[in-house]
Amino acid sequence: MTRKQLTVAALALLGIVLVYTSYVWLEQNDFQLFGLSAYQYFPLFGLLAYMTMWVQYMVEAYMHATETPHNIDSFFKRTSLFVLVCIVLHPAIFISKLYADGAGLPPASYAQYVGESMVWLVGLGTISFMLFLSFEFRKFFVHLGKWKYVVLLNDVAMLAIFYHGLRLGSTIQNSFFMYVWYFVGATLFAALIYKYYYWYTRNKPAI
Repeated sequence: MTRKQLTVAALALLGIVLVYTSYVWLEQNDFQLFGLSAYQYFPLFGLLAYMTMWVQYMVEAYMHATETPHNIDSFFKRTSLFVLVCIVLHPAIFISKLYADGAGLPPASYAQYVGESMVWLVGLGTISFMLFLSFEFRKFFVHLGKWKYVVLLNDVAMLAIFYHGLRLGSTIQNSFFMYVWYFVGATLFAALIYKYYYWYTRNKPAI
C-alpha cells in the first residue's frame, strides 16, 4: 500500500466511524440538532474524540504489522488537532452547564449529575483528559527522555476512558452501539498488546 493509499484508507475508516457515531447520537436525540440541552451535546464530543483516537490506534497497529515504510504524519497531526478540540469541549460544556445550574465547581458538582457513588468515574475521565493533554508537550518530554512513559500513561488512559464511557455514556447504552463499544474495546486491547510486543521485540518504542 502506497502512502497515498494508506492515507485514503485511514481517512475512509475515520469517516465511517465518525458518521456512524454521529448518527447514533442523533438517533438518541430524535435527529434534533437545535434546542438540545448542553447535557445532551457534551457526550458527542467525548465520543468523537475517543473514536478518532481508536482509529489512530488501528492505523498505527496496521503500520507496525505490515512494516510499512511510509509515514502519514499529516493524518495523525490533523486528527490529533480534532481530538484536542473535542476533548476540551467535552468537559468544558459539562462543567459550565453544571455551574450555570448552580451545582458549583468540580468535583462536588459532579455528584449533582451522576450521584455520589459515580463521582470517581467522572474523576477517571478528568485524569485521562489531563494525560491526553500531555501529548501537546511532546518536545518537552522527549527532551527529558520520558516520552515513552507519557505514551504508556496515555494507553492506560484509553482503557480508562473505555470503562468511563461504558458506565456513564448515555449514547453507548444504545442496544446495538453497546456491541460496537465492546468491539472498540477488544480491538484497542489487542492493538495495545501488539504495540508492546512490537516495542519489546525491536527494543524501540512502537510510536
